[in-house]
Amino acid sequence: MQMLFSLPTTETRKTLSQKLTMRRAVAKWFWENNPPNGIGIDVPTRPLSLKVDLAVVWSSLHKTTSSRLGVFQPTQTAVVLCCQTREDCWPECSDAENIIREITELKTELAKQETDIRAAEPELRTTDMLFDEFASWDYSKSQNKAYHQNRHRLANLETALFKGTRLARIDASQCANFRYLAVPEGTLAPNELVEDWGLFSVNLETETATLVSEPKQQEIPSEMQFHLIQNMLFASSRQVNDMLGLKFNDDGSLYLVRPPSVHHKPLNS
Repeated sequence: MQMLFSLPTTETRKTLSQKLTMRRAVAKWFWENNPPNGIGIDVPTRPLSLKVDLAVVWSSLHKTTSSRLGVFQPTQTAVVLCCQTREDCWPECSDAENIIREITELKTELAKQETDIRAAEPELRTTDMLFDEFASWDYSKSQNKAYHQNRHRLANLETALFKGTRLARIDASQCANFRYLAVPEGTLAPNELVEDWGLFSVNLETETATLVSEPKQQEIPSEMQFHLIQNMLFASSRQVNDMLGLKFNDDGSLYLVRPPSVHHKPLNS
């Protein structure tokens, strides 16, 4: 299938090639590790002007009361944003590197404090898992004042760093259960990423993606899952029109062109 991207005209051939490589690598990772029912590219979210590089949906069959036939209903959705440089991750922040440095130090300190809390306040454990690293803890009820001060400071720093960015707008849109950022290898460390997001590291030479940080699942309204799926369908219309050789004039009238040739030969053959 030929892929078309709605990208700014100022992007160079090199950046277009890198973005395509990143999208291919992440899509390949999903198909190999957690096969979805569908993947879309350049999918609008809410607002429609904000697009994600990849949108992914998983569905399952459910029986309905009105028909004996099962219907697919979404179970989970995910979106992926691709950033090619560190600066792309927080373009609106003028003091990004200093803020990131403090965020990294705070997250290291918070991890140590959570270890102390687990030992000093075992009543905060919310699950019966055998090993602490797999258990859930309600740190919000801790009596450790320094921990809460650091949490508050971290929230303020992340707001300063990510406010107005695509990541923050995606969070506010509630468009997916899982949110990922994809960057070239060595661009970003997991503790530099906004909390609850997953991180893909992409090798541009081998076109392989590695999941270095798991995202936290977000509960979103079911109608937002259907909203994303509809937007995936809308986004695919342009690709379908191109494959069929359908073009539109400025006045909306339609004309036909020769459809592009499709090559099935593998790239490594």
